[in-house]
Amino acid sequence: MKTIIALLLSVAALAPAALAQFAYTASTGNVTLNSAGTAATIQQPAATCGATGTSNCSLPVTFPTSTVGGANATGASVYVSVAATVTFSRNCTTPATATAGTITGPATNPPPVFQFFTASNASGCTTVWVYNHTGGYTQSFDMSTLPLATGNSQSNITITISSITGTANITFNPLERH
Repeated sequence: MKTIIALLLSVAALAPAALAQFAYTASTGNVTLNSAGTAATIQQPAATCGATGTSNCSLPVTFPTSTVGGANATGASVYVSVAATVTFSRNCTTPATATAGTITGPATNPPPVFQFFTASNASGCTTVWVYNHTGGYTQSFDMSTLPLATGNSQSNITITISSITGTANITFNPLERH
């Protein structure tokens, strides 16, 4: 009996630790536009895993469907001060590489593996949704059906605001596992 218990304990010690889920916020902040548009991209880099395929490798970046552990219940939100067309697209063939944005989260969170770009230059994207925003308020969007791919797979989501003269703000609220 002692041998069986010792064997079970040794197997349990070898089992990988459960991954924790961490909430982040990535926002452009208020951007003043003068007859111009803007875009923001959240992106899972193509090569985020270590040599073993497990170290520093995140699972898919997802978006909340409800308030979980203090996470914002909104996958993304868009504010525009005037009417604008808001386009959601993904799987851009040319990933974003310019104007890295700031990703925030509680101080206890590990650094995120995903990337965030403001004034995004991602292109060749597939349109998922188009929303006609009437302006003057923040519109929340459920992004729970648009997870990013797993580590070692390029994946991205871009939110684009059409040309306006006014103020815009694009915010993502992703969840990432470590």
